[in-house]
Amino acid sequence: MEINECEIDEKLAASIGRKLVIQAIKDLTSDDKDIKISALKFFAEKYHKRFCEQAGIPAEEIHASVLEAVKHLGVRRKKLVGDILKELDK
Repeated sequence: MEINECEIDEKLAASIGRKLVIQAIKDLTSDDKDIKISALKFFAEKYHKRFCEQAGIPAEEIHASVLEAVKHLGVRRKKLVGDILKELDK
């Protein structure tokens, strides 16, 4: 069985894209203000879209969920972020 280099590149891009999106979602609840702001910009400016597409994640659904989560603070935001992450694990 021959391994296609293009397939490997696509799988790697999907894996990296997924991990990047997941970390950015987690960063929305960071105690570090700069990290939190960077995560907010990542979604607000729709940089997540390309990575979601590579990973097969519905970018618009994630965007809407993130926008809802960031309307809240503290425990409520953490719960909403947790819910987003659970959906991605399905």
